[in-house]
This record gives sequence, C-alpha cells and structure tokens, in this order.
Amino acid sequence: MWTSFTSVSIPELQSLRTHLVMLTFALGALTILAGMGILRVENRIIKLQNARDADRDVTASQLETLQTVLASLSGRSLTVSVVPNSPEAYRFAEAVRTAMGKSGLNVSMTGEDPFPHQTPQGFGLVIGVARQKDAAVLREALSKSGLSTEHISSKTSGDAMGLELFVGPKP
Repeated sequence: MWTSFTSVSIPELQSLRTHLVMLTFALGALTILAGMGILRVENRIIKLQNARDADRDVTASQLETLQTVLASLSGRSLTVSVVPNSPEAYRFAEAVRTAMGKSGLNVSMTGEDPFPHQTPQGFGLVIGVARQKDAAVLREALSKSGLSTEHISSKTSGDAMGLELFVGPKP
C-alpha cells in the first residue's frame, strides 16, 4: 500500500533513505562481485586459449614413458612424416622423431603426407602387414605417454615391413 509523502514523518523518511542507501551499496557490491566472477572466467578462457594455441612438445616424463614402452622395438625402423605447411606440426614431428630415436628406434623423417585426401588430426599410422605388433606397441607408447589422447587413424602400407607415424595438425 502506497502512502503519500505528505503523511510520512521525518523519521520514516530517514529510515527509507537509510534503506535506500543500504540497497544501493548492496547493489554496488553485487555488481563488483559479478564483475570479478566475469574477470575470473575471462582469465580462464585466455589460459585455455593459450594452452590450445601453444606448440605441442615431448616432456621429460613423456620421453621416459616412451623409452620404457618402446624398449622392445629397439633397433627397428620407423618413419615419421608430417602434414605439409604446418610449422607447429613440423616442430612437434621433430620432437617426436628425436624422442623415438632416444627410445632406440632407427628413425627417419619425410615430408610426404600418407593421408593426402583425409589428413587425420594428431597422429596417424601407416602399417605394413609384418609390423602389426610393432604398431600396437607404438600406439600403447603414444597413449601411455599422453602424447595421444584420441583415436589414431591407420591404414595398411604397401611395404610389408613399413611402419610410419604421421604427425598431423593439432586436434
């Protein structure tokens, strides 16, 4: 029920003014808190975008895992190929090639894309029929090391003894 201001006493007006000031301060505080929450969310988005945009690399712990899992393939050959026209993928392929070499594999690198019509993201495998078991060990090493967290596309190689690890663009 509304009351005319002419019938409101001075103490009641002062009380209303006090309540109005308190509500204004509360609204201001809520606005500041909401702004801080938005700022935190924006900062988190920026961090996620930076992580997404950062180059992939092989960490020391990933190298250790690769060396452990790939020990049974020591002395065997592996070709690392990389998607053309991607400096980030090339740098990562170089890091992977180096890590695989430190794991005891005889590694060569090529710039040819074995998946010219449907380039997989992350990794792909081209597997010779005689290298199926080696490919399974390689998949396990990539998965256990955390280098690959997604499905690795594969296709059969015309070379029965061939095993090729393709490094594609970031997933």
